[in-house]
Amino acid sequence: MNDILYTATERQGEFHGAPEMFKLFGGAMGGGKTFALCAEGLALSKNFPGNRGYLCRHTLTSFKKTTLLVLDDMLQRSNCIVKHHQSDHIYSLRNGSTIFYGGLGDDTNAIERLKSMELGWFTIA
Repeated sequence: MNDILYTATERQGEFHGAPEMFKLFGGAMGGGKTFALCAEGLALSKNFPGNRGYLCRHTLTSFKKTTLLVLDDMLQRSNCIVKHHQSDHIYSLRNGSTIFYGGLGDDTNAIERLKSMELGWFTIA
């Protein structure tokens, strides 16, 4: 994770190193979940050119006030952004990878649309 300027705590390191395909990282506020999820998604996007990922919270408003700040900082410091399409909630990276972000919400139609996206990774922060 050093190439994206991120130093994981012991718990975050366990999360990143877990061999399982599906991983959970929970805990109290301030435990580093957002940093771990943003770093994991960025690493998957950088390590696999052309990868597509989706990072979300329950609402877009909540995402923009919290997770987006961390994600944008990591992306800026890693110098891998080609363009940030703010109105479409998409980051395009130099290696052809794409990071989509937004709110998951309670709308079952929105959740169904997500299922049809061809994603290499997905996180809920």
